[in-house]
Amino acid sequence: MGSWWPRNKLNVDLFLSYTRKGEGGLFAEWDTPWLDPENPDSLWNFEEPFPSGTVQGKTTIGAGINGNIFEHLNYSLTAEYMLFSNYQNIVGEEEKLWKAGMDIEWAFAIPAL
Repeated sequence: MGSWWPRNKLNVDLFLSYTRKGEGGLFAEWDTPWLDPENPDSLWNFEEPFPSGTVQGKTTIGAGINGNIFEHLNYSLTAEYMLFSNYQNIVGEEEKLWKAGMDIEWAFAIPAL
């Protein structure tokens, strides 16, 4: 969503995302035929649940800070707040979760021969 560099070696990120995840699978078999040869109008009157089943929605709002401690030592801190609808593909189930993370990375170079 946005990135800001308040200092040379410090970066602040803000992000927002929305994802949807169904409970169905790409290779799942259809349990009802979509065309009934006995009834020519079945193509137009077909009713079946959405192929991916109940869809879970997830809205994520977060922030991160990235920077350098030394020349080759980098850090990353993140915090996220997640809002779920139809949590774990259960209709009407709501959930709110927090997630925090920290990474430390030592970046070193191998001299070319």
